[in-house]
Parts: sequence; structure tokens; C-alpha cells
Amino acid sequence: MLVADIARLAGIAREEHPGVSFVLLGHSMGSFAAQQYALDHSGFIEGLVLSGSGALDGLVHLAQTRKRAPLTS
Repeated sequence: MLVADIARLAGIAREEHPGVSFVLLGHSMGSFAAQQYALDHSGFIEGLVLSGSGALDGLVHLAQTRKRAPLTS
């Protein structure tokens, strides 16, 4: 349910702020939901920030296989 809620909120954010990069922040239990969102919707996310978390197995593989330029400031 949390991942579906993130997806709905992400859609609203994209509609209200077109052209802005979507970076997701997840902390503690939310970090696991954020990781699952990144696995399920990797084409719709430009960045992921995790705090107070361990890695889901699939996230490590996804990060290693994605060839995307890192975000710079």
C-alpha cells in the first residue's frame, strides 16, 4: 500500500511540477517502501535518498545496471 501511495503522490508532483527532477527520500520503514518504489518504477525516478535503512537485494542490482549520469549541483 505504501508503494502505491508513493506512486500516486509522485504522479501528482509530476503534474504540478513538470520538468522538475523527481528525487525520493525515504527514512526508516519509509526507506524500504522507497526502495521498492525505485525497483518498480525505476524509469520515473531521477534520484533516491535513503536514511536509516538496509538495502533490498534488487536495489543493489538495479543500481549496478543503470547507466545514468549522477545528479550534480
